[in-house]
Amino acid sequence: MLQKSEHKLQPKLSTILKHELFNIPQTYGALSDGKGKYCVLAAVAKYFGYDVESDKDKSAVLTSDSSIIPLTIIDRIENCISNRRIEQHPHCECKNKNYFHCSLISLLIHLNDYHQMTFQQIGDWLEDKDL
Repeated sequence: MLQKSEHKLQPKLSTILKHELFNIPQTYGALSDGKGKYCVLAAVAKYFGYDVESDKDKSAVLTSDSSIIPLTIIDRIENCISNRRIEQHPHCECKNKNYFHCSLISLLIHLNDYHQMTFQQIGDWLEDKDL
């Protein structure tokens, strides 16, 4: 019950990207460049309270290895999609299927790194999917 009420209070992921993260410099191909630029996943993780640049393993930060992000943060991001069957998860329609379409984390990395979409563009894309 608490999770449902917490989800209602949390803004949609598209809103977070478009209105909360617009001033964070963006990078591609890594969680962070180590100098204040973040990929979409790392920026959203930072919004939820975990800054990848504070991680002790600096070499992991310079990759797209999301395993350094605590599972509690990963769960909060994945829970931005609520009550959807696996077939209803948003997915990219491009021909390159280099991501696991059942994971919002993987989709965010795909849109950021493969399509090099800005946070605003990803927010618009998610808004079209009602996220």
